[in-house]
Amino acid sequence: MLVNNSRGITLVGLIITVGILAILFGVAYATINPVTRLKNAEDEARRHDILFLSDALFQYARDHRGVLPVLGEITTNKKVICSAQGALRSCAGDNEYCILIDDQDFFDDYLSELPIDPDLTSDTNTGYYLQKDSDTGYLIVGACSTNGNAITHKSAIKVSCAAYGGGYCWYFASSVNQTCNTVCANNDLVCVPNVTPGPDTGPRSFYFCSLNKVFDSCSGGCTDEAGSNRPPTVNPTTGACEIYYPDLSCTYSSASYKNICPCQ
Repeated sequence: MLVNNSRGITLVGLIITVGILAILFGVAYATINPVTRLKNAEDEARRHDILFLSDALFQYARDHRGVLPVLGEITTNKKVICSAQGALRSCAGDNEYCILIDDQDFFDDYLSELPIDPDLTSDTNTGYYLQKDSDTGYLIVGACSTNGNAITHKSAIKVSCAAYGGGYCWYFASSVNQTCNTVCANNDLVCVPNVTPGPDTGPRSFYFCSLNKVFDSCSGGCTDEAGSNRPPTVNPTTGACEIYYPDLSCTYSSASYKNICPCQ
């Protein structure tokens, strides 16, 4: 008895044809779109870095009463995360001093090293930024440069401090004659006495000057002053940012200076 195999031959031929077309398509895609594929891979790396960084910051803040491991203020402008002190960095239309991670514990326990944008080579400019959402106040982590749409992630962290440093929130006295106890209480927080911040970010003069500049332009410069048991201050007359140490007092006040205070 004769058997008609035309249907079987047609199916085999179809499978072979589809396989050949798939191979040809793959070769054509690899040949025609290498730049596009590279750009897509770069943006995917940026998404991964941002999510990884955002999660590490969230875990740290959760374990540190909502405080972030950075030195300075987080504003509605984009501030590049970096390892260099006092460097200006441009990011998607904003030109700001970059923001430092100032707690070595962050790297020891939450993130081994700063991620760096695929187009960059050094953590003196990571290409990733921190920003405060203008509507909700939550932290935004984003990429300064992308090959397509903006790449950002809004964290569950609320940016609640006037400035950050040494694992504390820092606030500026609204007038002279205010102790840090009063300043912190006005923000529903408690002053932390005898704070000795700064060892993770270099000289204490740089550390306190960076905090002072959050609240004042320091037109009179940053100066180390003799004395103890005083918080860093701003001289309203000279515009100088003045640094006192070794121990920070929560009870010191002055008729001439405005205190800068660590609170939690």
